[in-house]
Amino acid sequence: MTATLRNFFLLASFSSAFAQISGTPFYPSQPGMHFGIGGSVSVSGNEALVGGPYYPDGAQQPELLVHLFEKTGNNTVTQMATFNPDDLLPADGFGPSSINGNFIAIGAPQQDQGFTDAGSLYLYQRNGAQWNFFEKITAPDAAANDRFGMPKFMGNFLFVGASGDQSSSASESPHTGAVYVYYFDGTAWNFQLKLLVENSVNLSMLDVDDDRLVCVEYLSTTQVRFHSFALNTNTLALEGSSAILEKNIYDGFSYEDGVIYMIESDNWPSGQQVKTFSLNGNAWTQGVSYPVVNLTDQRYVGVYVYQNDMYLSANADYILLAERNWQVLHYKKNNGDWVYQDYYIGTGNSGDDGFGSGIARDGNSLVIGAPYQGVLNTGMAYFIDASLATAETPKNTSFVIYPNPVQDKLYFKNNGIASIAKVDIFAADGKQIRSFDSDLEEISLAGFDRGMYLLKITADDGTIGYHKILKK
Repeated sequence: MTATLRNFFLLASFSSAFAQISGTPFYPSQPGMHFGIGGSVSVSGNEALVGGPYYPDGAQQPELLVHLFEKTGNNTVTQMATFNPDDLLPADGFGPSSINGNFIAIGAPQQDQGFTDAGSLYLYQRNGAQWNFFEKITAPDAAANDRFGMPKFMGNFLFVGASGDQSSSASESPHTGAVYVYYFDGTAWNFQLKLLVENSVNLSMLDVDDDRLVCVEYLSTTQVRFHSFALNTNTLALEGSSAILEKNIYDGFSYEDGVIYMIESDNWPSGQQVKTFSLNGNAWTQGVSYPVVNLTDQRYVGVYVYQNDMYLSANADYILLAERNWQVLHYKKNNGDWVYQDYYIGTGNSGDDGFGSGIARDGNSLVIGAPYQGVLNTGMAYFIDASLATAETPKNTSFVIYPNPVQDKLYFKNNGIASIAKVDIFAADGKQIRSFDSDLEEISLAGFDRGMYLLKITADDGTIGYHKILKK
């Protein structure tokens, strides 16, 4: 399939263009006893597992506790359990987690289990209101630097990533990175098989969904490749791979409903894209690419898709150098396009709070972590009711703005009862450079330099909306 470029986020909704949502913040009851809470999150129903960030290179001291919270009311979040195995050490990387209702899996990918950084996984089982230790799992062929311990549940299957695993015998194809598959038979989690891709480099698990396991192979800091395995009658087999793809070191991925999403920030600040990939035969091929038009000057590096909702998370790069709280932008699929709805932001006063470093959703329970918020980066997370955070599809007070990116003429199509009274154009540094207050069915940008601009659109009923455009 030939890659195509579509206008993305074209509908500027005046009713929701700057709708800010903070959610209900929560953090452990042991102040000062945790670090980076919110760096890893997972959610099942109204329950959220929250831990610290996992640093594969051991660059920072990881959190030694993982906490379970339950949202029991509109603004009530209760800490239900804390997991802290007795045999942990500070550099074990305890924190990557998954919850499926009756079991919790928490990995320690850098724990020394007979070998340096071999890794392990702790399993806990629900017993009424309690969570009891069930067992500790290590790879059946554990070796140094395997980093076994990145878990994902799918029904009665448990997938455990080991990004550093290498060939353990002459019968195994050369590779780096593997996924171990376990199955729960009602009594025990039994090892089933080990998934690998021949000659792979740094294979890491991305997600499991739709009876499919999707992995990312990190060939280098600037190149990746996707692989997927299909589940068929309790067996898994490699079904397809992509070509080698160029990427930025920051760029993130998501998988949902048969589509892989990759955010590309190479062109920041002038423009970013979300690329999509679908399985075509036995190959993942690039499809539509969506230029990202957002409402801030931040670099967006993370993408998380859940059904018809997309969340884009930022990092610490800005056009303007001042620190600020990170934002998570929320878009909703509407007739095949993604439409901006609202944004989420933490409640802390300190800049660079890491808000959006961890995102997970199940049903209407959306959990977003902010691991750098608070004194000494103690961190916290937020419960958000996704049903309340979803704005209506733009109707009377919306305009279609096209084309975007634009070469010369920019056109406005009125989809409602209001008319445009004025358009103000601002440069990326916030300086107003032009205003239009007549002939507003179209404006000319022929004399503008290439780059990103912000349009402030005032309707004749007084409502105001904002929209970013990219001038080619």
